[in-house]
Amino acid sequence: MKGHLWCYLVAAVCLALANAEPSAKLTKPKKPIEERRPRDVSKYEGEYRDCDAVPPYLPPTAIETGERLKNLRTEMTALGLSAYLVPPGDSHQSEYIALRDKRRQYISGFTGSAGLAIVTTDMAALWTDGRYYLQADMQLDCNWILMKEEEAGTPTPEDWLVEVLSDGDQVGFDPTIMSISKYYMNCEYDSYNSTFEAADGGNPVLVSVVGNLVDIVWGADAETPQPDYPDEPLLILDWEKYTGETWQQKIWEYDGSNGLDSIRSKLNEASADAIVVSKLDEVAWLFNLRGKDVPSNPMFFSYAIIKLDAIYLYLYDKDGRLVNDVKTHLGIGTGACVDETTEAPECVTVRDYSKFLGDLETLSEDRIWISDQMSYAIYDRVPATVRYLMASPVLHMKAVKSPKEIEGMNNAHFKDSIVLCELGAWLQETMDELEDPAVGDIEVLSELIVADKAMKLREAMPDNEGLSFGAISAFGPNGAVIHYKSTEESNVPITNQGTFLFDSGSQYLDGTVDITQEKRKRKDEFEEDEHGEHREKNKVENIWKRRREKKDKNKKTTEKNKRERGRRKTKKRRGELEGRRNGTLY
Repeated sequence: MKGHLWCYLVAAVCLALANAEPSAKLTKPKKPIEERRPRDVSKYEGEYRDCDAVPPYLPPTAIETGERLKNLRTEMTALGLSAYLVPPGDSHQSEYIALRDKRRQYISGFTGSAGLAIVTTDMAALWTDGRYYLQADMQLDCNWILMKEEEAGTPTPEDWLVEVLSDGDQVGFDPTIMSISKYYMNCEYDSYNSTFEAADGGNPVLVSVVGNLVDIVWGADAETPQPDYPDEPLLILDWEKYTGETWQQKIWEYDGSNGLDSIRSKLNEASADAIVVSKLDEVAWLFNLRGKDVPSNPMFFSYAIIKLDAIYLYLYDKDGRLVNDVKTHLGIGTGACVDETTEAPECVTVRDYSKFLGDLETLSEDRIWISDQMSYAIYDRVPATVRYLMASPVLHMKAVKSPKEIEGMNNAHFKDSIVLCELGAWLQETMDELEDPAVGDIEVLSELIVADKAMKLREAMPDNEGLSFGAISAFGPNGAVIHYKSTEESNVPITNQGTFLFDSGSQYLDGTVDITQEKRKRKDEFEEDEHGEHREKNKVENIWKRRREKKDKNKKTTEKNKRERGRRKTKKRRGELEGRRNGTLY
């Protein structure tokens, strides 16, 4: 009977949930104004938002987004859109993006590297993972619902849109930013398209929108103007010194016979006529060129189309960047390659970045290789009858390092190790010179000061090209904030009463470095004893001494127990034999 009663209870709960209003299932209901608790705002400075407080509390790190959302919704209404997707990436599906492409950050205020924003006509929601829950509550204002991806009950973006929208409602997106896999196919998760098509009763519709709506809003914002893309010159990477392979070898000279493949040998294996390369790191690697268009990454905005009989390179700011040195590096002006417009199997034809998507539509090849990690805009412009959808071969080719690249990685880590040694020595010396190390001095030793010191030490190293990511310099509780970034508001002094976490890296011409260091500073563990030795050292030695003593003791006990068990077995055996002789055992 109890079992049946339990089944009835479960069925009743499921039925109640199924009949509940969508908003009740998907968003936390706000308390009535009279039930919200008043707050002493002064003691919450620098912490997290509280949208239930009266008035709602926002920390200094939060960004007011009401006006931005209003302007975006105006653009959406003009196009008949019920929702608009704002993913974190750029047209090349990059993890790290240029300042101009940080559209999700602009519209929401959230600066984390992972996160998707969706804006409807009356709601705004942001999805992110567990690394950024605390950060999101520090940066979002109360216009936003925080969707914690890894918590039970949190809907996926696709499911949420199905719940809050009606049948036929249009969901707009920028096709140059959304990847093919997210739009159309995804082995791990449902895509937007598959979720919408399978929806029971309400089927929103994805609509590709030419021109990014956030760019329109941002471009009209005089207070926070949208930055331009950088126009720094390109850097030529000497193949003899750094890469060990020329761009010609990578594109056509290697034939696979010596274990090394070229792009064209890969095309022949796949019976393809052309390949599209859209990842910035892949284009840079192929042509032995570097740039500074993306902070902390040696990339430049570009695409490439490589055919069996032609090579096309699309450069942002082509006229400014295609200087004589770059032309010489690309073989332009030598032999049959008269200028950058020459089309021949061994010549690089350089075209303007803006012409790439238009040129895709004119390709006449029978089989064109594209990756599912490219944008939907690329996918949509290559006819289905000629698409060859497969992971980019450049991904695998550049994973196999040449001897020169391996040597470069060793050199880069050697140089960065020197930096860390110098930084550690400076950190200890500065700590020792503090008037009161237990209290510290924010003007002498702080999170920001250490990060700046590390950057200057790296800049002094040969072939250094800046940081490989923004340093995570975190002391005490700040170290618990994943991907923490110290600012003037959050900066704290470093003392000897806590743990200091320093996660940083650097770009060198010969390699990229990424390290994490943790320094535990406690006064009682670093004072010298009467013999001039550090107590920490003695502490460690004593631990090992006790371990050895315990091990020796256990060994002696084990031997003693073995002898005792042997005596008992012998005694028992003798008794059994004696019993058999006397006839008493049975």
